[in-house]
Amino acid sequence: MKNSWFYNRHFQRLFWVAFFLGIWEILARSENYSPLIFPPLREILKALYSSVLEGALIQQSIYTLELIFYGFVIALSFAIVLSVLAFGSRLFEGLVDTLLAVAHPLPGLALLPLVILWLGTGAKSIVFIIVHSVLWPLLLNLLIGFKAIPKVYKQ
Repeated sequence: MKNSWFYNRHFQRLFWVAFFLGIWEILARSENYSPLIFPPLREILKALYSSVLEGALIQQSIYTLELIFYGFVIALSFAIVLSVLAFGSRLFEGLVDTLLAVAHPLPGLALLPLVILWLGTGAKSIVFIIVHSVLWPLLLNLLIGFKAIPKVYKQ
């Protein structure tokens, strides 16, 4: 019986998407909520269609990808420099270890209020959050990789 169409993973996913879209539409038509909170699905689809035709969606997607790319490049640069310094010096190893212990457990969204105060709400804040979210796991993995190098190759 498990081979029936009801147990098909794709069918289940489509079922749940349709289920939640149905709930959304019921909430939108109930008029208990503002259309700003729960707009009808046809209005959402109209806005999506017009933004695709006008090119706004593609422009905004490219801008978002640029910000993510800048954040990754900055985080990669910092991670490489810090991991090389930590690998080469006990003093820097202590510094990097302390930075990892303090900053790695902090989620980027927890820093968002401070980042908005410091940098505002623009692209700088977004890049900062991306750098923070990428830097610490990347640095930690680079350090583990450097420490895993056999002593024969370290000279």
